[in-house]
Amino acid sequence: ILSIIMGSKGENVNASLKKNETNKNPKPKVAGNNKSVQSSLTIADAKRAKAVKSMQVDNKKNKTKSISKNDFLPLAVRQVGEFKLTSTIVEVSADDKIGKVFGLLQKYNLLSVPVYDFKKNEYLGFIDVFDLMILVFKVDEYVMDLEDHELNEKMVKEIVTVGYQNNKIGSESPCRILFEKGVCPSYPFLPVTAQSEMSQVLKSLNHVTKRVPVINPDTGRITQIMSQSAVINMVNRRIMKLEKDGWSIPEEFMKTTKDLGYHKDVVWLSDDKSLEEAFRVMIYHCRSTIAIKDDDGKILTTVTTRDILHFKDLQEVGDQRFKYEQYRRAVKAGKIQKGTNNPTSYINMTAGDFVAKVKQKDIKSDKPAVITAPASANLRDIISKLAKTKIHRLFIVDQKKATRRHCQC
Repeated sequence: ILSIIMGSKGENVNASLKKNETNKNPKPKVAGNNKSVQSSLTIADAKRAKAVKSMQVDNKKNKTKSISKNDFLPLAVRQVGEFKLTSTIVEVSADDKIGKVFGLLQKYNLLSVPVYDFKKNEYLGFIDVFDLMILVFKVDEYVMDLEDHELNEKMVKEIVTVGYQNNKIGSESPCRILFEKGVCPSYPFLPVTAQSEMSQVLKSLNHVTKRVPVINPDTGRITQIMSQSAVINMVNRRIMKLEKDGWSIPEEFMKTTKDLGYHKDVVWLSDDKSLEEAFRVMIYHCRSTIAIKDDDGKILTTVTTRDILHFKDLQEVGDQRFKYEQYRRAVKAGKIQKGTNNPTSYINMTAGDFVAKVKQKDIKSDKPAVITAPASANLRDIISKLAKTKIHRLFIVDQKKATRRHCQC
């Protein structure tokens, strides 16, 4: 979607806007001539003025009402500072413990937090839920691999808090260690300022990262964060405004993903595979989500990096595995029968059971577990669905609802 917004040459396709002559809504009118409109612009940048001029209607017959230049400036050439996001910036210090990050992501329902080094007066980058998913996976793996004589509460707590063997990273470790050991960042830290063009943000989001921090050059601190979802919402609001005012949107937005040559294969697992396997596949493929399908290939739901936040903390990860390993080994040794006081272990649940018994239970909204669209859906419809549901990805399905590919923001 961001590629389409930018255009094949990095130019915003909104510059191709044309008046929709068949629309029954009243047509906005422009006062004065092109020169007067251009001279009234407060933005002196020649490229911006050219973009505005390219989207003005033939105004010889319309001289009574002006159109705000902000309605027509292409998204890519507008300044970042023109878009005000209301979300609170939650940061952590490089010396804060990793366990604190886990708690903050849960408390504020976040996917990442920026880490600031007060010793160097600079940001180290973001800690993302993907980074913590790797840590959750490692804690579970280390406890599972303990020898029988090592499997005790003291050893489990050590693994959770300070790490194990060569991997000395735990909940009590400072955040900076994730950057020093190369665990973070999963995505590069590419800051912009309020005076930067949105094209710089779009290029970063489209190619290398999921969020772009906006820095105040005087203080060196973040004032807002531009995410892929935020841009999708901006585009959706812009399209709705243009349609309401009687303008036809660029033809690219009326094409299907197939027409546009967009293709991103779906990474998926069957619903009888464990959550552990889902995390393993996501880490291997560097994906933030994995589709869960039934035997007929129909998509049921998804497992995402955010699902690690269903654990209370890293200690719960270790404790669940510890109790499950005690049970599993006792069954194997014939000390108890299988099914006797079977302890709960999220990671050992099948993906289907985890979603049904844990994930759906914790969901406090009426959001759908997954959103889909037929292969015939155009980009305009897809953007609208992503914006309205506030879900980060949409799966393109065939007529039998079997997954083909997905769009992600």
